[in-house]
Amino acid sequence: LNWFCGVSSARKSLGAKVRKAVLEGAVCACCRSTGPLVIDHIIPIVRGGSCDISNLQPLCWKCNARKGRRTMAEFVEALAE
Repeated sequence: LNWFCGVSSARKSLGAKVRKAVLEGAVCACCRSTGPLVIDHIIPIVRGGSCDISNLQPLCWKCNARKGRRTMAEFVEALAE
């Protein structure tokens, strides 16, 4: 059972392999900053997203905070307005 994907404070880490795959050599998926980067769910867990690597992306702290619980599509749309 992958507790990280549960919506609770009892989530476990994604694991070193996944973190490395998402963050190694990465730039922010929004502003192209090189760091510091965090792993973001493109579709947030609370909105039905998964912890599958295809739903994970690197974001800088600033973009991650601004994105909040929006999907990446919603966040990009809001930036364009």
